[in-house]
Amino acid sequence: MRELEYAEVTRRVVERMGELTPDEEAVVVADPGTVELGRALTRAARAADADGTLAIAPRLDGHGSEPVASVAAAMTAADVVFVVTEHSLAHTAARKEAVANGARVAILRGVTPEMLVEGAMTADFDAVRETTGLVCDALAAASDARVTSPEGTDARMSLDGRPSFPLDGFFHDYGFSNLPPGLAVSSPVEGSAEGRIVVDHAVDGIGMVDEPVELDLEAGRVVEVRGGSSAATLRETLDGADDGARNLAEFAPGTNPAARLTPNLAECKKRLGVLDVALGDNTSIGGTVKSGIHVDAVLTRPTIELDGRTVLADGTYDEDALRAVAEG
Repeated sequence: MRELEYAEVTRRVVERMGELTPDEEAVVVADPGTVELGRALTRAARAADADGTLAIAPRLDGHGSEPVASVAAAMTAADVVFVVTEHSLAHTAARKEAVANGARVAILRGVTPEMLVEGAMTADFDAVRETTGLVCDALAAASDARVTSPEGTDARMSLDGRPSFPLDGFFHDYGFSNLPPGLAVSSPVEGSAEGRIVVDHAVDGIGMVDEPVELDLEAGRVVEVRGGSSAATLRETLDGADDGARNLAEFAPGTNPAARLTPNLAECKKRLGVLDVALGDNTSIGGTVKSGIHVDAVLTRPTIELDGRTVLADGTYDEDALRAVAEG
């Protein structure tokens, strides 16, 4: 696909989402598989009269893997960073150091050129922002959460005292944005999650599951993984990782009605009414567990209760219930 087809969308990304202004220094971080998108964003940055530089990094091993030192240094020196690598840099020291140095970091992990003109990126961003904010307000105010699903999910966890993070495509105080937009992120209190989560759609690094993947939780950690070949692959990943990998790191309902249920976690976890859970590192989202991995997984038909109120059922949010939880 030709870069000119995406000129309007990339302009919106760099100017509205990235808030890029003339004379700022923008660094676009791509890898060998995302060079086309990286070039399109670099051109858009230059068209905005900013200093746009494309940094092509070696392909990362997985989400949370650190980039090479030269790329990390370029990120830290920039005013705005657009990350379009296959694997996310959101949960890395490089991203955190760039933000600490004043950079605004936009994460577009897994975004393809096709996604710029179809699906989640075509949503009404202001409407997604409103829904995401409402869900985040409830998550931040809630003490307890329960999730169930027709596939057999039934898990409880504490959210007491945990902040929430609106991944709505815009920058917030926590220093980075995420595209496509559409996720209300919270991190369960370490050691609090108990029960079973059944992933029926997709898992990072695996894609769509061959059959539901059952995750048994005790004291906030995955103690057993059951299912077919997808479960076996996830089990192997966890067995080969560090001790923090089994931590239930994230509890994040989706908020974007234009997002599609594709195998790509960058989009499907943002779909309105799904639940994204993640295992591994949670230090970027209010937690204390460090890990070399952060693996997302999607449930498509969750029912979510916050402090005993049902706030999501059958893919629809109960806005009155969300407000009631948020108001305490």
